[in-house]
Amino acid sequence: MANKWLKGVLWLGLLAFLLNTFHVNAKAEDRKVPITLENEALVMVPGTGATVDRFDKLIVQLQKTTACEVLKITVQTNGQLTIKGELSQKASQPIIVIGFADSSEETVPKQAVWYEKAMTYVQHQYGVEHYNFLGHSNGGLVLTDYLEYVSLSIDPKPNKILFLGTPFNDVGWKYNEMTPTFNEVKKVSDVLKRYLDNKQRLPKTISVVSVAGNVADGNSDGTVPVTSLLAGGLIYGDSQSYQTFLVTENAKHSQLVVHPTVMRLIQTFLWSAKK
Repeated sequence: MANKWLKGVLWLGLLAFLLNTFHVNAKAEDRKVPITLENEALVMVPGTGATVDRFDKLIVQLQKTTACEVLKITVQTNGQLTIKGELSQKASQPIIVIGFADSSEETVPKQAVWYEKAMTYVQHQYGVEHYNFLGHSNGGLVLTDYLEYVSLSIDPKPNKILFLGTPFNDVGWKYNEMTPTFNEVKKVSDVLKRYLDNKQRLPKTISVVSVAGNVADGNSDGTVPVTSLLAGGLIYGDSQSYQTFLVTENAKHSQLVVHPTVMRLIQTFLWSAKK
């Protein structure tokens, strides 16, 4: 009786081992094999309260003239990644959207750390070493925080950056002038001070374009004062190139991501041949 029991235990152990081996092998087969993209990726980061679906309308517009493959990555608060979609090696204009489970205004510095986790993934999975970047609203602050306080020399680096309605000097009028032009800062906010303090860490080889919206001459896009975005020149002004654009029609904060000017800048600036 004892021998039969022992044989039964041994058979169960062998069966469990075989099942576990099959399970491990099956999981390994399910993993995507890392590839190297032939074309430079465009990384997009949305602003406060937005998800990885924030740029869907923009992407649909772009896909009318360009074949865009899209990968969406949501970084959870524990650093785990939720992946939707994939890119092929020969993707003509690969787009990677990175969002955060907690995209609140208070967590921008944490989002910069989470952004690094997503970029590490795309570096290992898709061979991304250099990329172009589009950030809407606080999405632009996430990149700035990442470049100044988080990024390492081995991390992928942006070549070209397009900021849309990014509040470099916060959104309060006590910090910003009610004017569409920028001469000097009315008052330095904690946000601006944080980035001025460490701007020497920014790569000097990048090219930067910033777009501000001005709704009905209100000197803001309804959320971000024009001068707050223009204050970004104090941070990025020493870049290889730095330009600003002011749009006035259909220029509300949320509309900037599908503005015709932005569409043109993606095609002629972010998607132009590398200089």
